[in-house]
Amino acid sequence: MLFGRVTALLIMGILPWLFGGVQPAVQVWFYTGLFVVLVVCLIHGLRLRESHCMVPLLLVPLLGAIAWVSFQLLPLSAPWHAFLSPAGAKWWSSSEEVRILGQGGLLSSAATQEEVATSSPLEGQIAEKLPQAVGVPAPSGWHPLSLFPASTTRDLAQLWIALGAVLIGAQLFNTHSAQIALCIVMAMNGACLAFFGLIQQLSWNGLLFWSIPLTGGGTPFSTYVNRNNAAGYLNMCLAGAVGWFIFEMTKAAKTAQEDLPGPADSAQQTDSLERTPATVGCCSRRVFLLGLIRNLNVSILLALTCIVCISTGIVCSLSRGAWVSLGSATVFTVLTVAITRRIGWRIAWCALPILLCGALVLWLGRSPDVGNRFDRLLSFESNVSEKRLVNWSDGLLAARDFWRVGSGAGTYRYVYPSFQQETDDVWFYHAENQYLEALVETGMIGVGLMVAALGLVLRAAWALVKQPSFTRTHAFGITALFAIASQAIHAFFDFGMYLPANMILFALLCGAVTGGAADLPRERSLRRDGRSRFRCLVGNGLRVSSPGLVCLLTCCCVGSLFATRETAAAAILEKALDGTQYENRPDEADLKQVENDIQRLSLAVQRAPNDALAQLRLADLWVRRFRLSAMQDYKEKQIAFSSRELTWQHTSTTYLHGWLRSLERDARYEDAEKVRSTGYLRANITNAIRHAYLARNACPLLGKAHARIAELGIAICRILPEDHHIEFARRLSVSKAGDLFHCGQIAYQSDSLELALDCWRGCITATPEYLDRVFSICPPETNPDWNWDRLLPDAPEKLIALTRIPLPNHQRVLLCQAIGKKAETLQAIRELSAGEGLYIAGVANLVRGHPAKGISLLFRAVGMRPGMTKWRYDLAVVLQKEGRVDEAIEQLLMCCGQDPENGAYTELLKRWSALRSGSQSS
Repeated sequence: MLFGRVTALLIMGILPWLFGGVQPAVQVWFYTGLFVVLVVCLIHGLRLRESHCMVPLLLVPLLGAIAWVSFQLLPLSAPWHAFLSPAGAKWWSSSEEVRILGQGGLLSSAATQEEVATSSPLEGQIAEKLPQAVGVPAPSGWHPLSLFPASTTRDLAQLWIALGAVLIGAQLFNTHSAQIALCIVMAMNGACLAFFGLIQQLSWNGLLFWSIPLTGGGTPFSTYVNRNNAAGYLNMCLAGAVGWFIFEMTKAAKTAQEDLPGPADSAQQTDSLERTPATVGCCSRRVFLLGLIRNLNVSILLALTCIVCISTGIVCSLSRGAWVSLGSATVFTVLTVAITRRIGWRIAWCALPILLCGALVLWLGRSPDVGNRFDRLLSFESNVSEKRLVNWSDGLLAARDFWRVGSGAGTYRYVYPSFQQETDDVWFYHAENQYLEALVETGMIGVGLMVAALGLVLRAAWALVKQPSFTRTHAFGITALFAIASQAIHAFFDFGMYLPANMILFALLCGAVTGGAADLPRERSLRRDGRSRFRCLVGNGLRVSSPGLVCLLTCCCVGSLFATRETAAAAILEKALDGTQYENRPDEADLKQVENDIQRLSLAVQRAPNDALAQLRLADLWVRRFRLSAMQDYKEKQIAFSSRELTWQHTSTTYLHGWLRSLERDARYEDAEKVRSTGYLRANITNAIRHAYLARNACPLLGKAHARIAELGIAICRILPEDHHIEFARRLSVSKAGDLFHCGQIAYQSDSLELALDCWRGCITATPEYLDRVFSICPPETNPDWNWDRLLPDAPEKLIALTRIPLPNHQRVLLCQAIGKKAETLQAIRELSAGEGLYIAGVANLVRGHPAKGISLLFRAVGMRPGMTKWRYDLAVVLQKEGRVDEAIEQLLMCCGQDPENGAYTELLKRWSALRSGSQSS
């Protein structure tokens, strides 16, 4: 048992230092360690001589969650699927080929008589059954509730690990000494993490551990890439430090009370902390305090140091969600303890860590950043414009379609983009709200199980807090209350439980709490006396036989093996994927390297064939192999272009699609067939389409897979319903400007201008810099069917951003005229507040060449909505453009104060200040 406890504590302590354990290769080793600990528990269970034992009631909702996520992976027939999840069934069915493909009517209904006469029977067969022609079997019609089964399987593996950690906590940390040891390890580890985070923050050079670059971005703190995850972990560690401090102070207070003069009555003997100075005179209180100070020892001071250090780390992490959860959990814990017993003047001890934490923040010089971040927490305007809140609005729309059974665990990041109300360049991997994410992914059943689990843990913590104050159980109960409250509140603003380090610590803590509560004397006597079933259900534990406990531990061992196997497959796949995403340059990798990557990734995919992302990467690799083969073919045939870059552009599949479309449009069918019959083209493109179809069949929510099919299909057969796939790709790529631009280009080459403009509208809404590329493909002055309303975004600040794009004069005139009309239309049809109306009117005047009036209106709009940083930034840019540099710098300074983390504001302020200094000196 000691070996098991030490191993579990080591896993809990080391994982957060490895970036929270986010890498599958790291998870494999630690999951293996948890399996070893479960085997130790199993051996201990086999050696039990008692006929019955107690297990926490928390295991019931956890097992229910595992059963429910497993059910989401079962294939269902179309009628059952449509009954349980109408939205999910619609995604699965509508993502497949248009039904006309399977009815043999495509060529006869869509093609002319000349095309039918010149088409070969093989071509017609391919057109009808393109997926089967490239080696993809026809869909069976049975689909799981999960829209991405591979991602759901990985979440199921994490659930098994969480269940195992809870059972380890209940079996190994249900004793008083083990619980205090857990608190001490949590406190010491949290203090070290916070101290490291503060040191790294003060000497930040843009690299984690001063050497590891943040390739995926992020706002790190300590060893975590995401400061919110780090602060959530530190909140749990702070709970352990508080419990340790209370336990040590209880021992010191008990010794000091024994020195008080006067006999001790029976009530004092039952609960020593209840006979504190409330029952004695002022002189006795002074004697008690002096005795308490005299009994302070190294353990008390070390626990207090841990509290101050961890609290300072949470404050300096600048995580607003962590601040809210820290303050709320503190108030909740104090009030709960006050309800169970009279604490009186002892609440003043809470002020000591707060004062020390504030002093340390001031000494470190972090008070300005903390103050600015706190102002943003209280600012209504900044909170309304928070991208996280916008994403929650999109998530609620998704929840409206999936509230019954969910879209599948781990699928939120693929589901919500199709519900986005505004185009954005940010892709949320998680919902930043675990309750909303659970509602979308697992439906009401999953949310109910989550709330039930939290309720059971809180009830167990309440049972521990009600124990006598001089016991270790009471101190651990306060730890549990603080930890559960902080994590339950923090879950509204973060996704920390998806990180193995946070999840394993929380699961161990919950298991120790519920296991300790289930082992209380009252719980044991309640089952022994055979009370009513209702009273048994509202208790903290279940009485099971020894063989039942062994079966439960065996199931957990099997589940942990399954989790380890899935994680190992994910680690192999991640290693194979590493380095296989190339830049769009011909010299990025040679043909031999690409072939090696294809072979390596194909072997890895065999372990996880339903991983849609890996299949899509294989499609990209086959496309790159085609392009490199085409480059080699051009070189052998001595086909010369003006530059290597231009040659590379002519090998792109987008260029191939446009070329074949133009040949078909000009009725040059023989030339098109010559292109299709090229050996390296058919071999590579066929494999690329096959993997794109496999990706789509594994997850219908990948827009890039639909775009690949729409782009590459014409290289295999003549006529395909490309608009169907392009429309899906557009709906699923709202947050990816590059993908939207690509979809628009394919649609334009397919003679679908309106669909192309819809794609490009989303593209330039997310990133206005794409506008000149759109005009280079489809110039508005030469296209009579051009529709500005379908291209221009509805957001006024985006309209202003479009005017800053460098364009030729004739195109700029057309754009400004269209933007002015659009701004007036928006003002006429939208129900606007006074500030928005002034802002849109200012935009219209600016683009129509009335800068003075436009600036005046923008000043009035900013005056009515001073917290709208984007409006103020637009005003500053216009002022600088009109030569009013001092006023522009003044407005930009306000922008920096409202949003100090925006580096673009800071850089622009430096540039303008330098320009002003240079003009003044000259």
